[in-house]
Amino acid sequence: MNKVIILGAGATFGAHPINPCLKPPLLKDLPNILHYDFLSLNRSKDGPLFNKGFNELVDLTNTRNDIEKFFTVLFLLEMLSADINPSYVFMHDDEIKDLLSNHQKLKKYFINDSEMEIAKIILKYYLSNEKEALMVCPRNLRTFFQSSLREYMFQSLTNCYCKYHSKAFGGLDDTDSVINFNYDEVADFTLFTLDKLGIGSFENLGFDGIVFPKKKQPACCVKYLKMHGSFNWWTNIESKEVFYNLISEASSEKHLGNTFFPIVLPFLSKKIFYQTYSILKKHLYQFENLLEESKEILLIGKTFMNSDEELSRIIKTHSLSNKKKLIIINPKIASSEFIRFHEKLFNAEYIKGWKRLYDYFIDQNGV
Repeated sequence: MNKVIILGAGATFGAHPINPCLKPPLLKDLPNILHYDFLSLNRSKDGPLFNKGFNELVDLTNTRNDIEKFFTVLFLLEMLSADINPSYVFMHDDEIKDLLSNHQKLKKYFINDSEMEIAKIILKYYLSNEKEALMVCPRNLRTFFQSSLREYMFQSLTNCYCKYHSKAFGGLDDTDSVINFNYDEVADFTLFTLDKLGIGSFENLGFDGIVFPKKKQPACCVKYLKMHGSFNWWTNIESKEVFYNLISEASSEKHLGNTFFPIVLPFLSKKIFYQTYSILKKHLYQFENLLEESKEILLIGKTFMNSDEELSRIIKTHSLSNKKKLIIINPKIASSEFIRFHEKLFNAEYIKGWKRLYDYFIDQNGV
């Protein structure tokens, strides 16, 4: 059938079942997830210092409502530090002072003036706040934030099998694919439960090992891409191997790897991240191929009317080969502008839509 299902944050936000008191975060919610007491970070002696540093940085840079820009600048600073000395967690004070006095070096990484000003604010903060700087230097901040977000999601999702997703996945076969922009494992476990996820689902995606909750032969292998990485991707500190671990609490299987693989946080530009990690580059290549072959797009909880112009260009370029059908599950389907944008983006004709996953689930005429 060559059907492509694309999952965005709204697909997890609208999943069943979720904790009604702790819903999965959307982009605007990300800066606020760190204050929960159940997080391991907040039960450690370093938690208060990390939270203090994080909140002071987003307030000083005025990026609390523009978290994509904040994470983008941090990642570029991390890349800059690695170029100065890859063995450091982050650059030393004298190197920071040199950057602040020689803006030409910063301009090699920060073409955008606004982002460079934010970078300078962050670097100055590191100089004047030594203890906080250790906790919220780019690499450590990314690691702590990823770990906390993972814990938050496990508290938010009361079950990793979703009957709403199950309806969407039910008719898929070997020619179809699911492209997931989320980090959680709701779609993973649902596909596995439906016997549609197997080793073949990850062919040519670059994994060095794959573990499932139990060994079984799936009825079919739907192609499965997680474009921003996943909470169940692991790696080794001493190597560049990447492993896919889908293991439930009841499983006797052991996961591969000894540390988490970095997820793609919300960046304004993901190009550098995809160039840095070969497994993400392979995912992007397969994404392009699947778009070229697709005949129908089911877009669930995802909008491309955002700042990710790079991805929009990729989609538009690789959707030109054939006209598609477009089905959308999104609260914005009442907007003709929203519909027209995605029709043009995917070279598709809008067929039908629902505002919520629940509405789609109870509709007996749903696809």
